[in-house]
Amino acid sequence: MLIYLFIFICSAFLFYLSEKPELAKYRKCFVFFAIVLPSILAGLRSENVGVDVKIYAIPIYSAASASDNLIQFIQNQLVIGNKDFGFNVLNYFLSRLTNDYHFGLFAYQMITLTFIYLGYKNYEKKFGAPLWLCILLYLLLLYNPSLNIMRQCIAVSILFYGITCMFNKRYVRTILFIFVAILFHSSAILGIPIALMYLFLCRETCPDMKTQIIKSSVLICCGLLFVLLFPTLLKMVVNLGILHSRYLDYLPGGTWSTIGVDSSINILSVMPSLFYLLLILMAFRKMNEYKKESLFLTFSSLIILLLDFSPLYANYLTRAGYYFLPFQAVMLADIADICPAKYKKFYVLMIIAAMLVVWIVTVVILGYYGTIPYEFFWNV
Repeated sequence: MLIYLFIFICSAFLFYLSEKPELAKYRKCFVFFAIVLPSILAGLRSENVGVDVKIYAIPIYSAASASDNLIQFIQNQLVIGNKDFGFNVLNYFLSRLTNDYHFGLFAYQMITLTFIYLGYKNYEKKFGAPLWLCILLYLLLLYNPSLNIMRQCIAVSILFYGITCMFNKRYVRTILFIFVAILFHSSAILGIPIALMYLFLCRETCPDMKTQIIKSSVLICCGLLFVLLFPTLLKMVVNLGILHSRYLDYLPGGTWSTIGVDSSINILSVMPSLFYLLLILMAFRKMNEYKKESLFLTFSSLIILLLDFSPLYANYLTRAGYYFLPFQAVMLADIADICPAKYKKFYVLMIIAAMLVVWIVTVVILGYYGTIPYEFFWNV
């Protein structure tokens, strides 16, 4: 437990130093080590840290190492149902450097954190959120899951960066990185509706409260319609070959469906999401005054809360919420930027303490993601 917190603090502190004007000449060095430290921790872990390490990380890396050429490797992976082309190509080229899968574990995290940093940097340049706090909240929210669902978290980071490019109207770059994210995990197709949601709710198209209320009402109605049409839409996308047929298991009667069986929601997920959303709603008007992307970020947190209830429909649908967590982190961090000076330190300490408590309960005590206790690979 303590090694995670030590690395989180070190990384956030290095990002804090990187933003100091008087230390500008060392900025790249600070950023480099801020990203490398958590990546080294990910790379030195044993196969027991993160459930999916044994399930697909080691098998895919080992298969890549044993392959004579890229085409053969890709074909073999397609035969066994692994269609994540980007992840397969990445593993093949990493395996050309070394046969040790720990290098892959290091590289996955390095890529993830690099794109997360670039995304937060885009936001910080445009709206002024404290970068170090964005990173710290992200680490508390998604670092441990990223040691488990590695493919999806790479896709989450790439997609997040792509969406933040829209802040500066770099739409071609957004389209490119959404496509790249989909190559790593097909669920990143969510990037398309997320991008459309941003265009619909961004500050330029919602300059006043009246417009925001109208567009919020329209989006909620569209969301309800989407829920009603979800089974039909999912079948259509699968039939077109865009998504793997395994996604049909989320529909009623499928392997992961919970309709008609005893199911319940996880109160430990709902309560933090509700608390974060209430904080965001309390700061919403002030965020508007500072011309932040408050409506889009608020809806991102609302979607996370709604997905916390998805176990009543199907297992694992909550993972769709991971694509919105980086946006929630930046909104919560950005509240510190609008706080009156006398309350700023209190808010920062409160939000860090709240996320730390949630992290301890879920990751440490309940053992979510299978990353506690941390083990170095040489101790196994």
